Amino acid sequence: SEQDEAITAAVKIKTVTPITGGAAGESTEEIRKGALYATAYDEQIVWDNDYRHFIAQHISDLVWVNVWGETAQEKETGYNLDNINRIFFSAYSNRKSQAVLEAEILALFESSDELNRRYRYVPVLRSPFTITLNGVMSGRQEAAIVRQAMIDKLDEAFGEDAVAKKGGNGDSTIYEKDIWRVLTDLGNVIEFTLTVDNQDRTPLLNEYVFLDAANSTYNLEYRS
Repeated sequence: SEQDEAITAAVKIKTVTPITGGAAGESTEEIRKGALYATAYDEQIVWDNDYRHFIAQHISDLVWVNVWGETAQEKETGYNLDNINRIFFSAYSNRKSQAVLEAEILALFESSDELNRRYRYVPVLRSPFTITLNGVMSGRQEAAIVRQAMIDKLDEAFGEDAVAKKGGNGDSTIYEKDIWRVLTDLGNVIEFTLTVDNQDRTPLLNEYVFLDAANSTYNLEYRS
């Protein structure tokens, strides 16, 4: 009312002693840096990379793990009330079954009351792809030996159990340029052409894409 407003305007508050204490507010840059290290400070999980890092710290023998929320899930499968406040996990290990991974990962978050989050494990979908290589061998090498050396090196870098994908930053995409680099460094062909045959360029959230080097095609010849 007008009377209440008049009374409020007339009231003045004074303190006998100065008001002191407290600290200056953090700058925007300080807040940003603090958010990046939230997991390391008190294991409060904020971003998907924090989830991956947290899981990798506590679950052994992980080769690949993905984490996503309701927004990403609904882009893939459409709106569903059951997705609200839910975090999804999918992972692959060459030593543990999907059932074991599900139990271990979900157990990490059993006592979490973070913003009423709910958690679900989604079984991994293995998605191998192959390549076709046409190459000219250096020297008088045996084609079988050159082929096996390529398979071993490619499997080490990009195969289903490739250690390079442990934890990671979430991007486990295998790029053609990286396959070129590995084969070039191997150095057992003078020149070669490479075709990626059937790689899924838009994988599902629970799809683990890897190179099946053993079932790829290697057309090797000598230069006359």
